[in-house]
Amino acid sequence: MIEPGPVVIASFVGAVTTKIRPVVVLASPTYQQHRPDLIIGLLTSRRPSPLTPLDHALLDWTQANLAMPTYFRCYLGMCRAVAVRPVGRLSPRDWAAVQACLRRAVIA
Repeated sequence: MIEPGPVVIASFVGAVTTKIRPVVVLASPTYQQHRPDLIIGLLTSRRPSPLTPLDHALLDWTQANLAMPTYFRCYLGMCRAVAVRPVGRLSPRDWAAVQACLRRAVIA
């Protein structure tokens, strides 16, 4: 089981193409206990224009083992849990900001 918050490499189905890319695992342990897949969130090096309340510029992208400045976008996908390769973990402050983006997008 993968705890929420790590950065993994996965195949992400986008609006136009599928791309192998870094993503953040969002699926809770409860979700993973009952499903074979993971809920993942998009990470991109392209700065969203404009940056919205659903986006977050990672403050500690080097700590997450990412090669360049990176942004979380509240664009969710799914992948098989066995098909990911861990590369890093979001810092506590970046993880809190991602969770805030998610709350604004799907709960509020």
